[in-house]
Amino acid sequence: MTALNELIANDLTTPETYAKIQGLYLECLEHLLIPESRRLADLLEKKLAAIPQATHLELYKKYEQMAVILKFVALVTLDENNLLKLFQFHLLDALNGRIDINDRLTGRMYLLPETAFANETNRMIEALKQNKQRLGSQSIVLKGDSESTAPIIKYWLSDYDRYFGPEKQTTMEQEQYLSHNPNVALLTPPEKNVLRQTLQLYDNLKPISLALIGKYQGLAESAGAELKPTAPQVAPALTAPRGERSELYEAAPGKSSSAPAITIAQKTLRELAKDNKDALNQNLTNTPIKIADFDQPVRPTIKNWLVDYVKIKGAGHHESLERSDYLFNSLNTHPLSEEERTLVAEILKAYDDDLPLPVNAQDQTILLEKITASSSSAPAVPRGERSEFYGTPGGSYREPISEKDLSGQLKPTPPKPAPRLSGNIVDLSEISDK
Repeated sequence: MTALNELIANDLTTPETYAKIQGLYLECLEHLLIPESRRLADLLEKKLAAIPQATHLELYKKYEQMAVILKFVALVTLDENNLLKLFQFHLLDALNGRIDINDRLTGRMYLLPETAFANETNRMIEALKQNKQRLGSQSIVLKGDSESTAPIIKYWLSDYDRYFGPEKQTTMEQEQYLSHNPNVALLTPPEKNVLRQTLQLYDNLKPISLALIGKYQGLAESAGAELKPTAPQVAPALTAPRGERSELYEAAPGKSSSAPAITIAQKTLRELAKDNKDALNQNLTNTPIKIADFDQPVRPTIKNWLVDYVKIKGAGHHESLERSDYLFNSLNTHPLSEEERTLVAEILKAYDDDLPLPVNAQDQTILLEKITASSSSAPAVPRGERSEFYGTPGGSYREPISEKDLSGQLKPTPPKPAPRLSGNIVDLSEISDK
């Protein structure tokens, strides 16, 4: 890249110069070289004005497309106006160039203030809705219309919204649209794949509504619960430990600046969800986790851990062996510290056995530090009392397990009915019978 200025200074219409620039371009794409991509894109744009389109139109278009795709690689460096122009006029260039736009946006998110990125995300959605690039060769008929229209991105998104509504949809709705919509049947397989990527990006930019969380996670009081008006909504599909990322990313209940005496109550998760659903948005661990049906990691809240647990182990009551299997084989548990693993284990046990947890009676939040302290002081559980995964401390294991892992105060536990469940989701809404 050191001789880039000299190279660009040459006549861009010669085959030799084009071959060298194309080599640099492919190198930038292969290694995702952000500064080099931006520099090459800027230099190309400056030189394009000197190329006579009348005699070199095809070459001009090739250089123009290179500059566009290089800008998508360097998305993190663009100002908002250039970013929105890419989404409105050149989205298909990036998708056809196999650029992972979600990945590029993730890097941008980390460099912007949270509220700024939230506002920018909304404008990106509007830019997509104004995109007039053609996807497909045949006209389409939007749901509810009788007249056909051009198969441009703007109308594809409009038709998609008419099928499911403007709210964020999941992979299931996307695939349902792609499989059953008569307009999609007119596309070739490559065009259909580009439409799939477009819908994924479109939904990833949208905030998650409580209705969606209630539908797939069963942890909201009702599927039609309203979003908090004061919580900025940002695209959850973009990897985001920052917070303020819709309901999956909403901030954990804050602590009071003063330190009054805490009154401790005992409540089950279902009782707590009824009294204060926000309590389940407390962060349980530090590292973002990945949940099936969501493209990017989400906040490691109690709610999200339970969703992941039920999606992997299925609905119904789980015994200690099933919990142990989840704790030691789930990819989400691998980076946990010893203390975090203990917390997750105790929360899962409380969910499965409907056990009470220590709760701050004032703000109705779970006192996680009390759970940790209780687990640390609990006596060792003799082998055979729970399962082979809970052998005596210092015993022989296939893989090392901490003495504190999954430990807890051992006490006789009478048989308890399985928690109410509905389908393959956690059901904390039907708590009236508890």
